[in-house]
Amino acid sequence: MAESLTGNTIASTYKTLLKAGSNNPVALASGSSSSERLVFGEDDAADVRTAVYVTQDRIGLNASDPGTLLEVRGDAGTGAASAGVLTLSTAETSVRVGTVDQLGRIDFQAPKESGGTDAILVGASIWAECEEDFSSSNNSTGLVFATGTTAAAAEQMRIDQDGNVGIGAMGSGKLTVIAAHEAVGISLEEGSGYGFRYSTDSSGNLNWERGYDGTNWSNFLTVTRASGNVGIGCTPNSNWLSSYTALQIGGQCSIMTDTAAGAGKEFAISQNAYTDAYPTWKFQNEDEAWQMYGLGGNVSFRHSDSDAIDSAISWVNSLYLGVDGNVGINETSPAHKLDVDGGIVEQGGVLKENLLTNSGFDVWSNSTLENVGSDLTTNGSFAADSDWTKESGWTITGGNAVVTSGAINNVIKQTITTVVGKLYRVVATCNGYTDGSVGAYTNATSVRGNVVTSTAASTLVFEATSTSTIIGAITLTAGSDFTLSDISFYEVTPGCVVAGPLAMDGWSKDGYSAHGTVIRQHSDSTLTKAGSFYSAKFTSHASSDNSLYQVPFSNVSNNTSRDDVEVLARVAGRTMTFGSWVYNNGDAASNQIAVFISDSNRGYSTSHHDASDFHSGDAGWEWLECTFTFGATPASAAVGYFIDNGSEVAYFSQPMLVFGSSIGEGNYTRPQGEWVWAEQQAGANCAFINEETVSNPGDLNLEALSEGRVPKGIKAIKGHIGYTQATAGKYFIIRGQSGMNNGVLLYNPVGGVKSSSGFDIACDSSGDINIITDQDATGTSVFWDAVQLR
Repeated sequence: MAESLTGNTIASTYKTLLKAGSNNPVALASGSSSSERLVFGEDDAADVRTAVYVTQDRIGLNASDPGTLLEVRGDAGTGAASAGVLTLSTAETSVRVGTVDQLGRIDFQAPKESGGTDAILVGASIWAECEEDFSSSNNSTGLVFATGTTAAAAEQMRIDQDGNVGIGAMGSGKLTVIAAHEAVGISLEEGSGYGFRYSTDSSGNLNWERGYDGTNWSNFLTVTRASGNVGIGCTPNSNWLSSYTALQIGGQCSIMTDTAAGAGKEFAISQNAYTDAYPTWKFQNEDEAWQMYGLGGNVSFRHSDSDAIDSAISWVNSLYLGVDGNVGINETSPAHKLDVDGGIVEQGGVLKENLLTNSGFDVWSNSTLENVGSDLTTNGSFAADSDWTKESGWTITGGNAVVTSGAINNVIKQTITTVVGKLYRVVATCNGYTDGSVGAYTNATSVRGNVVTSTAASTLVFEATSTSTIIGAITLTAGSDFTLSDISFYEVTPGCVVAGPLAMDGWSKDGYSAHGTVIRQHSDSTLTKAGSFYSAKFTSHASSDNSLYQVPFSNVSNNTSRDDVEVLARVAGRTMTFGSWVYNNGDAASNQIAVFISDSNRGYSTSHHDASDFHSGDAGWEWLECTFTFGATPASAAVGYFIDNGSEVAYFSQPMLVFGSSIGEGNYTRPQGEWVWAEQQAGANCAFINEETVSNPGDLNLEALSEGRVPKGIKAIKGHIGYTQATAGKYFIIRGQSGMNNGVLLYNPVGGVKSSSGFDIACDSSGDINIITDQDATGTSVFWDAVQLR
C-alpha cells in the first residue's frame, strides 16, 4: 500500500520535499487540466532547481515545458555547459574487446506490431562498442549503425576509433563502401534515375554508370578486378596482355585537352619525363600491336601483326626518327635525311616530281620586249614647254627638245613613280641631227642607252631600284647639236606575241585558225599566285580558240615534237595528271578556261583528251586538274591550257605534270637547281653584249641586258664570250661577283686577235655577273646558253 503524506509543515532541514519509502511508487491522479504534473525538486526557495517534470503525456528533464515525449534540457550558459546531455553507460568494471562489450545502445522497435515474429524484432540500433581493451590510457570506441530486414538489426556502417567510415565493412581509407556483386555501391543523383553511380558486376569489376533519361543507366567506365585495365564506354577486352594495365576506349572517341584552341594546351602520354629505352606508347589488339619506343633520344615506331596475345611479341621497326634528324622507313640506321628500305610507290599526290620544264615561266629566249600599259611620261612629245627639267643647253620649242652647243653630260629629265624590281624602257628619239651624240638616260644605273649620232632612237632597258626614278636624255659629247621629237617611258616585260607556235622556253602556242599571245607577268599581289614570282598572261586570238601547252620531255617550243617517238615511248600506257592555278579576271565565262592532257595533234581535241572542269568564271585563282591514261601507242602527247573563245585573257601559275592520278592544290614543286637551255642560242636574243667595246664594265644586270629573257635571281649561267684586246698579255675576267675568284680568267696571248671561251659560273644573290678588264675590249660579245634556276 502506498504511503500517505500528511499536511504537516516539513522541517527546513530536510533536503527532500517528497519522499516515497519502502520502494513504493508515487502516483498522482490525472486532473482536468493537462498542466497538472508531478514535480521533483530540491527546495522551494527562489533558486529552486527542479530535476524532473512529469506532465500528462511528457517528461522533461530540467525542462518544465517538454516539447517531445522526453526532453533533456541543459542549464543556461555557454559552450558545452549549456548542452542537454543524455548518457548511456555501463556498470561493467572490465570493458574488453574480446567480449564485444558495449558502452551504450539505442534500439528502435515496434513491439506492438500486430504482425508479430520479425515485425516485433529490433529494426535498427545504434551502439558504442569498445575496439580495444579499456585501461587507464585507452578508451578506444567505435560507433555502430545497424539495420534489419527479416531479422534482428545487424551492423551496416561503423565509424571506428580513428574516425574512418566503413559501409558494409571497414577498409583502409577514410570512407570504405563494400557492396555485393552486381549491387550499387555509391549513387549520386539529382532525381530518380538521373546522376551517377558505381556498382560491381558478377566478375568483381567496378563499373561507373550514368542515369540519362530517368529510367535507364549506362556504363561509361569499367575497372577490371583481375588486371586493373580501364575501359571507357566498354568493358576492357579480357585478352589484353595481363602484364599491362591498359586503357581501352570503345566506339568513336577522342582524347583532348579542350574543345577550344588556345596557347599552352597539350596532351602527353609518357611514363615520366626521363623515360628512355622503354615504350612510351603501346597499342594492342587481338592479333596485332603497335609501339612507340625511345632510346638515346631516337624514336622508333614498331609493329607486330602475327603474335598471339600474352606471348612474346616480335617487333618490326616501321618508322625511325633519329636524334640527328635523319628518318628511316624500315631502316633503323638512316644515313640520310630520308632512307627507305623497300622503295616508294606513290599513289596520292605526295612526293611527286614535276615533269615540266620552265614551270615557273622564268626563261623567255623566244621573246621580244613588250610594253605594259601606257607611256608613263608626261608631255613626252614636248607639245608644251613644261613638265621637264632642262639642264644647260636644253630648250623645248616647236614640239621638240633642242640642245644647241650642249656641254657633255647635260640632261633633260623627268621624275616618274616606278615599282622596285620591274623592268622599264626609256626611248629618246632623235629627229634632227647636226653634231655630237645623245643617249637615253636614267639615274637607276650608270649605263646609258645606245649612242645616237644621227636621226635614230636611243634605247635603255633597266631594272628600277627605287619607287622614284629620273628618266630622260643625256648629251654624251661636248658641242652636241640635235633635236628630240619624243621621250617615252614604259614598263616592259618579255612576251611571245608574233604569229607562230613559239612561247616561253619549253612551251608552245596553238590555235584553230590563229595563235594567241603570251607575256610574262611580274610579281603582283593579284595576278601572280602566292609562292611564285611570275605568272603567264595568255590572250586568245580574236578569231580563234587557243591553247598554251608543253610536250612532256621535249623541252622545246615546237609543235612538231608532239609526235616525237622518244616522247611517245615515255608516256605510252602511263597515267598522268596535269594541274595548275588559273586566274580569270572576270571577262571569260564559266565554260571557257580549262587545263588538259591530250594524245591528239590538236592538243584539246574533244575526242582525244581529258580536260579539267572549267574555271568558274568568277574573278580569282582556281586550281584546275585533270588525269589521263595514254594508250599503248599514242599518236601525240601534250599538256596545257586552253581558252575556248577568242579575245579572252587568263593568267596561269604553278603548272605541274606528274605520273599518277592526283596532285592537289598546294603541292606544286619544281626541280631544285633546274637548268633551262635557251632555245634561241644563236642571235641577239641570247646576247648580253653584242659586238660592243667594253672598258671594265663591272656588274652586269642580266635580266635588263637580256630584256627579261633571263629571270631575276638565277643561280648560275652557262655561256660563251668573244673579244679582242690590242695588246698581248692583257686579261679579261668574267665572274659571279666583284672580288670573287669563281669565274673565268682569260689572257690575250696575241694582241689584235680575237679570243673566245666558254664559261660556267655561279651568279651573285641577285642573279648577276661581273666583268673586269685591264684594257678596252673591242668586238665584245657575251652570250648565254643556259641558266640554272634557284
